[in-house]
Amino acid sequence: MKPTHVRDPQSSGDGPAELERLLRKARAEWAISRIRSRARKYGLDRLAMDEIDAGIQAASAERKRQDRLVADDSPTEFVDLRHMRDP
Repeated sequence: MKPTHVRDPQSSGDGPAELERLLRKARAEWAISRIRSRARKYGLDRLAMDEIDAGIQAASAERKRQDRLVADDSPTEFVDLRHMRDP
């Protein structure tokens, strides 16, 4: 759904807070429209729930693997570059 217009908050007496709310709503609707459009473009709108779940599990496992790699690094692996400073 594309926004068709923005109300003038001064004319309705709603003020800046209402204008901000309306802008946030329009941005959210625009973002959702783009997400859905890209999903259709790449065929992601036809994924079955088990395919979505498998993708989430794979991403989670990869994230945990990356976190373990970072946690396993010890400070002794850092290289001291102080000797490379310009005099």
